[in-house]
Amino acid sequence: LANLTALEVTLKPGQISMTNFHQNLSRMENLEILTLVLDRETYEPSDELETFGNAGEMEFRSVRIVKIEMHSQWPRWINVLKPFFSSVSFPGAVDLHVRLCGIVRGSYPGDDEPCLPLFGEMSSIIQNDTQFPCAERFCLEINGLNIGAADDAYSMDARRGFISLSIPLPLLPNVKHFTLSSNGHPNIYDFRQS
Repeated sequence: LANLTALEVTLKPGQISMTNFHQNLSRMENLEILTLVLDRETYEPSDELETFGNAGEMEFRSVRIVKIEMHSQWPRWINVLKPFFSSVSFPGAVDLHVRLCGIVRGSYPGDDEPCLPLFGEMSSIIQNDTQFPCAERFCLEINGLNIGAADDAYSMDARRGFISLSIPLPLLPNVKHFTLSSNGHPNIYDFRQS
């Protein structure tokens, strides 16, 4: 593991221990490109939810490019992912790509405006200004997985909905280039108020 320079891994919370993954990741001292995909469990987690152990802080000084893709998560999994992300930093990363996605839908039957809230997902990834202090390029992609070319009622309902989140640009002190892309209607909130 120590010789790897690029790693792309897909994790499904609940199927792998985030503590064990953290320990294995810490052995990859030559890593330059990290791509992490966090898929979503199809069922809500049980009461026997993993807790992220005190694995210590981890700096990846040689990582230059970080790509994180996260599908909308159950709220209880956000509580597992937050300590994982807060324990890692990438002081040499200059490119940060974050892709968040999920299903745009009404929260309650009869909701007028379908929505995909991604506040928890975004705030679990970027939590403080020491995680990506040298990132110069930040690309954020937010997509509704059910927004497409189909003309069925489900897709059309999703197209008129919103994808809501706050963008933590103040926590990326060195960003010079910011790109936001979405296949839906972004509803951006002030980072300090979320």
